[in-house]
Amino acid sequence: MHRKEKILFIASVAVLTACFAVFIIWRMQKPKAVITDLSSVGNTLSQEGLTTATVPGTVLELKRRFGLLENDYPDILYFTPESFMNVEEILVVRTTDEASADRVEEAIRTSVQGWKDLFENYGTNQFGLLNDSILYRNESYVCYAAGEQAEDVMREIRAAIER
Repeated sequence: MHRKEKILFIASVAVLTACFAVFIIWRMQKPKAVITDLSSVGNTLSQEGLTTATVPGTVLELKRRFGLLENDYPDILYFTPESFMNVEEILVVRTTDEASADRVEEAIRTSVQGWKDLFENYGTNQFGLLNDSILYRNESYVCYAAGEQAEDVMREIRAAIER
């Protein structure tokens, strides 16, 4: 009886370990992106009060800030800071391929670094917001949020584009 209990115990541990490994691998998989109407995402962000320190961005501001042309991408959501001395903003770009997503991601990184250089010595609050900003990429989407509510903004964006 003692030997049977050992075998049963070892078999149980092996099964539980295998189940745990499968669960971990399943959780580590990146959620798949779905094509979402970004204007509805913007409406949701506004309704949730997550765009209070921003205003809807224009094509000119998008080009000036990130060097991105609206016509190069199927869909863009952009909220720009209320004032020049504020860094709170939201940008979501749906791209058509990996190369364009790489370009968007690099444009965002370059822009954020430029703002960090500007605010580093005297805009400590804004510099902190830039350091805590979130850049997220999932398949064809490149998402960026900076501001007091960046985590909440990104959570809403991810809920809209991931399935």
